[in-house]
Amino acid sequence: VSDSMVGTEDELRWALQGGDHDAIAEKITSENVNVSVGGRSPLHHLADYGHTQMVKYVLSIGANVNAVDKHGLTPLTCAVFENHPEIVCVLISHGADVTVKSPDGTPLVDCAESDEMKKLLA
Repeated sequence: VSDSMVGTEDELRWALQGGDHDAIAEKITSENVNVSVGGRSPLHHLADYGHTQMVKYVLSIGANVNAVDKHGLTPLTCAVFENHPEIVCVLISHGADVTVKSPDGTPLVDCAESDEMKKLLA
C-alpha cells in the first residue's frame, strides 16, 4: 500500500471486505485503485465479497478488470467462485476475460456451480 493512501493496509482490507462505501471512497483513488492489498487488488476483494456497487465504483476510476492476484485469480474468477452473478455481469460488461482458467487449468465456465452463472460465461 502506498504512502499516499490514508490508513493502514489492514484498515483498507477491512473496508474492502466489509464494503464500507465511505472508507473505500476516501482511501481509493484513481492513482491507487490497482494497489496491492495483501497480494490482491481492491477489485479482487470487492468481487470476492460481493460488493456490487463498490465494484462499479472502482471500475469507474480505473481498476484493472483483468488483474491477476497472488493466487493467480482475476476478479471474474473470484466472483464466479463465490457465486456473485451480478458482479460477473458487471465485470464482463467492463471487458473481463471470460476465457481465463482457474489456477488448476479448469475453464471458468466449468467452475460455475449454477446454470445462471454458466450462461453468463458461455
